[in-house]
Amino acid sequence: MQKRNESDYLKRVQYYSAHSYVQQLTQGIKHKDLLPVIVISLIKTKMFDDEVPCISLHKMLETKTNKQYLFDFSYVFIELKKFDKDKFDTTIDEWLHLFKCAENETSPPANIKSEKVLDAYNVIEMHHLTPPKNMMPI
Repeated sequence: MQKRNESDYLKRVQYYSAHSYVQQLTQGIKHKDLLPVIVISLIKTKMFDDEVPCISLHKMLETKTNKQYLFDFSYVFIELKKFDKDKFDTTIDEWLHLFKCAENETSPPANIKSEKVLDAYNVIEMHHLTPPKNMMPI
């Protein structure tokens, strides 16, 4: 998760994705066998303008036709600062709430329904316990 608001973060994301792409080309690998690189970036701060949603997909498009011909790089940015919901309509809302708020909560909100999200809260809680409370007697 990106914690600092760094001006060069978007440059670094592109650099790391290009590096991951190039690293696939080992001896005997053909260009046609390269796998796409998908970057999912969870960010505490606001990176983009307000009209860009909390979860945004970025890909390469031809500027005149707005068509996509280059498919191997895509970026998903999740700006947690833009997520501001108390009522969760989807499991994605529940996950976003966990990512944004779990470190400041003592228990999951009552309206969390997803078992997977509740499991994640339980794992987080286990790591907040002191070792004697977390150990079972043998």
